[in-house]
Amino acid sequence: MKLVILGLFLFSSLVQAQSIEQVRTELILKAFNDKPQDLIRPLVATDIELGRIDGRIDVNEKAKFSYFLNIDRMTDINSPMTLIPMATSRYTPTYYQTDEFWEANKEAMAKAKADGTPGPKQDMNEVEAWLKEMKLSTNPDVIFIDPVLNKIERTPLQTFLFDHYKKNYVKDGYITLFRGAEKQGEFQSWSKGEVPRGVRYWTPTANYAWRYARKNTNFIDELVAGEAPLFKFKIPVAEFEAMVMRTWPRLTLGTELTKSAHRSFDSGKQFTDDLTNG
Repeated sequence: MKLVILGLFLFSSLVQAQSIEQVRTELILKAFNDKPQDLIRPLVATDIELGRIDGRIDVNEKAKFSYFLNIDRMTDINSPMTLIPMATSRYTPTYYQTDEFWEANKEAMAKAKADGTPGPKQDMNEVEAWLKEMKLSTNPDVIFIDPVLNKIERTPLQTFLFDHYKKNYVKDGYITLFRGAEKQGEFQSWSKGEVPRGVRYWTPTANYAWRYARKNTNFIDELVAGEAPLFKFKIPVAEFEAMVMRTWPRLTLGTELTKSAHRSFDSGKQFTDDLTNG
């Protein structure tokens, strides 16, 4: 009798787990496919990968564009879900270059890198046309799904992240940002009040900035000299908002997970960070 009861319990749990996954998949498909103008093709179930505590949604395999899926309560079928677009700050004509361009110019790029000279750069108008064709921008929607209320809410990423910064990183009227200086001579430039050419990444914690600081070939020497390649900026909230909302020059907020985090999801169905051991 105990074996029968245990077997029934395991079968019930399996059915429930399958039901939760199916319900979530259908809700996510509906959220995306209700706005087909944002997609290069309709989303299908195989584009959605539910992990152990989170998930990933591959929206555009050609551009490697995906969403991070946050589930408040993984085992609760009624748990809200937040779908956050990843790595969007690269989708700008001034920065992005297509795979086709990289493939055609990889030898010239490798030589330029070895020589320390600027490499080939794709025409910005060509890049902009490609980004439009691929439905890519620095400000796609964050999608919130409430299964109980059968509600789907969309918030532009820049607004979502700005609100997140204000809620979590404001202290005494300031927002603090960190930058890892992978470029040579950044310390001297900032000290003179100059913004070094080509700097792009600031983060609200030092963890990710540290990754870039370690790329500096003079990392150890500058650390010993008291010129650590890790900078901390305190910005008044109103000024930060102006930097985010203005047209140009604009501080583009974005999200990114490292390649190692994606590899950990591929192997263990969970995003982890090898730098912070979690």
